[in-house]
Amino acid sequence: MLKRIIFLLIAVLPIAIYSQIEEYNYQDYRQANTRIQALVLSPSLTGNHGKSNIPFNMTFDQYNTGDLNMMLTYSDLSNSYERQDLLISSIFLSGFYSNTSLDNVETNSNGLGDNLSFLWVRDNFQNYDQWFWGWEINASQAYQHAEESSDGPSSFESVRNNINLSVNPAFRIGFGRTENITNAWHAYRILQRLNYVGILEDKSIEEINALGNYIDELRAMRVYDFRLTYIAHLKLLDYYMKTELGLDDEPTISYFTELNDMWAFGISESRFKGKKLTFSLGPLLNYNYSRSQFNNTEQTIDLQSYGARLKMDYSVGKPLKHVVQFNWNTGFNADFLSVSDESSFSFREYDNYTVSPYVGAFIGYFPTTRTEYSIGGNVGYRYIYTVQSNGLESDEEAFFAGLTGLARWWFSPRTGLEATLSFNYGYSAILPPNTIVGSDNYNLRYAIQFNHAFF
Repeated sequence: MLKRIIFLLIAVLPIAIYSQIEEYNYQDYRQANTRIQALVLSPSLTGNHGKSNIPFNMTFDQYNTGDLNMMLTYSDLSNSYERQDLLISSIFLSGFYSNTSLDNVETNSNGLGDNLSFLWVRDNFQNYDQWFWGWEINASQAYQHAEESSDGPSSFESVRNNINLSVNPAFRIGFGRTENITNAWHAYRILQRLNYVGILEDKSIEEINALGNYIDELRAMRVYDFRLTYIAHLKLLDYYMKTELGLDDEPTISYFTELNDMWAFGISESRFKGKKLTFSLGPLLNYNYSRSQFNNTEQTIDLQSYGARLKMDYSVGKPLKHVVQFNWNTGFNADFLSVSDESSFSFREYDNYTVSPYVGAFIGYFPTTRTEYSIGGNVGYRYIYTVQSNGLESDEEAFFAGLTGLARWWFSPRTGLEATLSFNYGYSAILPPNTIVGSDNYNLRYAIQFNHAFF
């Protein structure tokens, strides 16, 4: 009961904070027709330390855990008055090592894995932001190979191979609209800097918005050579400054160095504005196959599920001044699945109903064009109701919360370094009449990651 009360208090906190935040003039900006593409390579090194208190007074410790990862992500964002498209596809490769202890019995494990993901979202808007309809396709594939061994009293060796596939196409409908205002923010920073060094006079909100729309158009223009694209952008931006913003026809070297620096580093992060309520419904298909060998015993597990997923999400993006961004969202996922679970030793079928409400908040601070500091948190609750084919029923609940801090620094226009530290807590239990003592899980995660944008 106490955990439910804590969840409700934390869930309404972002709403209370949001109601106290002052409005800012980015609300007048409308993004022009544009398309932004990016291909980013992100090697990283991560570590974890976890602890679980599980039933029967047993303690599970996970420490000395390290992952070496490599991720390649392609994103394509397009915007017009009538439509928004988002495409994100990624390839993730990982090698890992961990040392765990269950009641002082140590186990070492290592392995490798991959994850492929694909997301495509299209929203068609009516009267700009009154309501919209569209679709989304979310698909993923994951594979993991792991080897484990223990030299304790109950020594063992095991090898496990696991593959998971998931597909979730869905129809979307909703109200409101969120827009990427990064280019308006970029325009403000350029004009602010040029004004600060005495090159340009202070400009109006209308002129900032107009420059933001011009930058939208520049970002949509791409030659697949970064150097040539960059030169073309600077020439066109210089022409705009002279013809539209009254720049001196003979600018100094100070102007060119300032403009070059602000253009190169001004869009390291994405910022949004607006409110959007989205409902989606569609089929959900999952397949998991696992094959393991424990000492000399081999086992396979074939798990298939199909059904439907209903989602609701309300999201808000709000820029505060020009150096702070505040986002929050809330909603729920509801899955209705029929499951077939076949292993080497058993077979069972059951229906699974899951409801998961959540709320999350993010606040970011951008003191310069090269740096970001942010903190984000989320809380959620999950209720699972299961009906076996023989009529047996069970209820399970879980509570989770997390907090993540991030620092990011770009030391070149296309290459940056980031560090993250996150803490996560989870609690799960089977409810009466089949009550089992619940388990508490704590996890501390830290990571160092490089990001290099090819374009």
